[in-house]
Amino acid sequence: MDNIPKPESVRRFIGKSVTAKIIAIAVLLLIFLVPTFMVNGLVRERSFRKQDTMREVASRWGKSQSLVGPILVIPYWTNIANQPRDYAFFLPKELTVKTTADVETRARGIYKVPVYETQTEISGFFDAPNLGALRIAPSQLMRDQATVIFGVPDLRGVKKEAILQWGIVPHTLAPGVISGIVKSGLSAGVPVPEGRVPFSLTLDLRCTEEFAFVPVGKTTNITMHADWPSPSFTGSFLPVSHTITDQGFDAEWQVLDLNRDFPEQWAGEKYTVDYHNGSLFSGDRNMNTFGVQFLQPVDVYDKTGRATKYAMAVIALVFAAVFFTEATGRRRVHAVQYLLIGLALVIFYTLLLSLAEYIPFDF
Repeated sequence: MDNIPKPESVRRFIGKSVTAKIIAIAVLLLIFLVPTFMVNGLVRERSFRKQDTMREVASRWGKSQSLVGPILVIPYWTNIANQPRDYAFFLPKELTVKTTADVETRARGIYKVPVYETQTEISGFFDAPNLGALRIAPSQLMRDQATVIFGVPDLRGVKKEAILQWGIVPHTLAPGVISGIVKSGLSAGVPVPEGRVPFSLTLDLRCTEEFAFVPVGKTTNITMHADWPSPSFTGSFLPVSHTITDQGFDAEWQVLDLNRDFPEQWAGEKYTVDYHNGSLFSGDRNMNTFGVQFLQPVDVYDKTGRATKYAMAVIALVFAAVFFTEATGRRRVHAVQYLLIGLALVIFYTLLLSLAEYIPFDF
């Protein structure tokens, strides 16, 4: 009779057993932080690999494009001993741009990279330069070296020969510019306007991720159509009107010279184009470009990454359910069984990543 445990001692033993089991489960949860972080790292590594693939395709197809121009550049003599020559820059009175972008999908391994082909029609007109406002005498101009330049960040994206219609005379654009206002672009020698001179140009470009513009006209009107259903309008100016459907989008911008922070004409290289930041600036003044970023929908890595962020909560919930089942059903569950349950859940998230790269995530 003395060997029969008393009810109080049995309750204390059960209480100690439950406490030990809770501590063991908590320790297991801490241990499972390590494989969970490893799965998150694997998701990030696969996502970085996709980004590297996209950059590799873009480097061969054509990177983001930001069109600047046309800008009329005329060298002139300055009568300064250490700087005998400088440049005068003149912008068009009116600029109209119509762009159509078509999406293509290029496959590289298991990755599919969307790329774009654009056809841009550029037109408008220049007036005769107002030399008096710049304090330049007509005799100082080097008229035979006047050039129209178009800034194009990535010339590898140019699809075919570009012909500038200057008045009634066509001029073939060549790579390179005579001034440092743009680091990369196309140019053609033209006669200096003596009055109103219309111009037109069709420029076919390849690009990835983004297509942008700089409003160099006194009035700039830009329309864009693309068969991409998820655009992100970027830069300093939003479209005055836009329509977005499952088949693509249409957008229209209207920008005046009063809306920007650089003048219609200037002398000297006060302004440069920073393609990296998408701006035309001088000193502390900054004028961003504007345009469209072809926004990528949430991909499998974003979805899988979001799912793995809740992995510890799911593991803890499953452990709690097993523990309460064990406590109420009076069935012992060994700590090794908890370990196997946690490992199975971690393997689930690994398989989720592996399968989602080949099967639609929602399935």
